[in-house]
Amino acid sequence: MIKMSSPQVAAALLLLACTFFSITMSRDCLAGQLTMYPQPEPVADESVNPEFKKLMNYDIVFVVDKSESMQRKDCFLMPDRDEDVAQVTPPDRHLSRWVWCQKQIANLFRIGGKSFPLSKLILFSDDFKVYENVGAEELTAAFMDNKPRGTTQAAKAIKPQLKQYFANKARFGDVTRPLLIVVISDGGLTSKLPLRRAIIEATDQMERPDEIAITFLKIGHDIRSSNLEHELNKKPSHATGKYNIVSVKDFDEINQIGLARALLDATKAKPQDRSDQQTASRSSTGTM
Repeated sequence: MIKMSSPQVAAALLLLACTFFSITMSRDCLAGQLTMYPQPEPVADESVNPEFKKLMNYDIVFVVDKSESMQRKDCFLMPDRDEDVAQVTPPDRHLSRWVWCQKQIANLFRIGGKSFPLSKLILFSDDFKVYENVGAEELTAAFMDNKPRGTTQAAKAIKPQLKQYFANKARFGDVTRPLLIVVISDGGLTSKLPLRRAIIEATDQMERPDEIAITFLKIGHDIRSSNLEHELNKKPSHATGKYNIVSVKDFDEINQIGLARALLDATKAKPQDRSDQQTASRSSTGTM
């Protein structure tokens, strides 16, 4: 057995360490430049519905009515289709429209987790407040800090979002994600004409039918604005808008299919109505 003094042991260990580093590290690393290797991609959450993941491709803006009528308690929540109905507490049929909105949006975070792309939450009545990059905690705080009051001036809240989309598109080009605006309201819009004009101007600038989608989710059982989809998609004869970007769902349907499905339905391209097709055809014939 060979006996080694302390200096010899230290020298041997140093030689062993150098040999190890020379094998496992590149020359660049030995020169003091650490080589960084890419980290593995995080494992996808398999519990998230694959179809729901389609929404990750959109910038989603929730525009929620906080007018006085949203205090009315005529809403209830249906159990999720994935839950055992026998184990679910009977739905509370005395939720205010305001609380219903908060609970439904919060459920999207439960389904999609932190990856749910809620880029903005806008609460509107006579004026509006914008909350950026909202998560579950920010959502709760926003609803607690605001109380329903005032009228339903949706155009004021929606027009800046359309303008911002086209500004982003001009700056970033094709990498700009499509915009999905989700308007949750009791359907009683105070003034529809300014909003319709803003929608027409947006469609005039669109190059593809999937660039922008606006869906109105009507809360409660009021019969007002039953033709809201037709009213907002209707274009005067001189308008050149090529696409119908507005869809509307009633409260009963939303409760049956759920908010996530309503959002997915809104992203599907909608056919032009017959009058729009005839106008487009006449315009095309006139330019030939």
